[in-house]
Amino acid sequence: MKFISFQAIASCLILCAACSNIDSSRGRINIDVETFSPVTDFFDEVRYVILETNDSSIIGERVKFRLASDYNRIVAFSDQTGFTVFDGNGKWINTFDHQGEGPEEYIGITDFYLFKEELYAVSCYQSKILVYSIDTGECNRVINMADNYSDATWLNDNYIALCSAYNNTSLYNLAILNASEGKIEKLFLPYKFFDSSTDSNYNAFVGRDVEGVYVTLPYNTDLYYLTSDTCVVAETYCFNSPDKLPEVKMEDVNKREMEEPTRTTRSVNWLGYFCKPSADMCYQAFELLTDYGNRTYISKYNPISGDSRTFCIDTTDEFPYLIWKPVLMNDDYYISAPKAEFILSYENISGRTTFTDAGLTHDSNPVIFFYHLNHSW
Repeated sequence: MKFISFQAIASCLILCAACSNIDSSRGRINIDVETFSPVTDFFDEVRYVILETNDSSIIGERVKFRLASDYNRIVAFSDQTGFTVFDGNGKWINTFDHQGEGPEEYIGITDFYLFKEELYAVSCYQSKILVYSIDTGECNRVINMADNYSDATWLNDNYIALCSAYNNTSLYNLAILNASEGKIEKLFLPYKFFDSSTDSNYNAFVGRDVEGVYVTLPYNTDLYYLTSDTCVVAETYCFNSPDKLPEVKMEDVNKREMEEPTRTTRSVNWLGYFCKPSADMCYQAFELLTDYGNRTYISKYNPISGDSRTFCIDTTDEFPYLIWKPVLMNDDYYISAPKAEFILSYENISGRTTFTDAGLTHDSNPVIFFYHLNHSW
């Protein structure tokens, strides 16, 4: 069992203060939320995976999903049931739950990710990442984060990107952790107002490429690109939504003051998943409050020319189950994971019977939908 110690954070703060400057020279990408393109501009096919339901595989409430890069593993986490592992066809493999105060246990998981054959579970409250074997649940090692980071993802074999979303003692949103040495090597995006709360709908790391990851922050419509060495503004979005976020510098954002006035305003309060399959094509998901509640949108745009198209996620003749927001989006797929009870309720209203006929019940596990992105214009 290997534990990595917390050392030299004070010196790291001094060294990394110079690393907080962000290149924001890019132009704005205008996103139209009032005019919609056909769904076939965004998706060209769909497949689904029904997750096996048995006494050992039942998934609890408030679930987070992560998928292996080759889609051969699907992992769900709930505080109620722990980690539930399925293969790429939905067959249950294992369930493990290591809640507790022991050296290989956690008190609450705020995020997790899959890297190679391992699962990295982030315990913000304990300031550590527990690394488990995906299939067996055996703890291989523990990495101390040195602060209360709520979100994490891999950059390469040795470096981990961390995000605090305005809630750690260093007063920096982003950090680069040297996992083998247990050191925070760089800090980015300082802020002034500490807030211990984390919105359950917020995901810090929303996309990636071979060198880095894309990051979004609450009450901010800039998309950041983070590597082990630098952080830059990848895109700045301008939405023609009925309301706009107050113009506040990132370092001056006060989450508690922003939360109440934006609860009922029709503004994009932060960004969702992002992918960039080619130099001239990007996809950006986001949510917007409408007369029908919070709705999920997806924009497809050319970052060179600025041309863009938008679609509000909703059922269509081509994709009748396209209703739910994504749990992941990458260069290949927009992936959703609605509960079985929601699917069956929809079938009862719409008259469809695909999953009723497949034997789904209200107690069944969710279904994973893979909507293939259409990369043509």
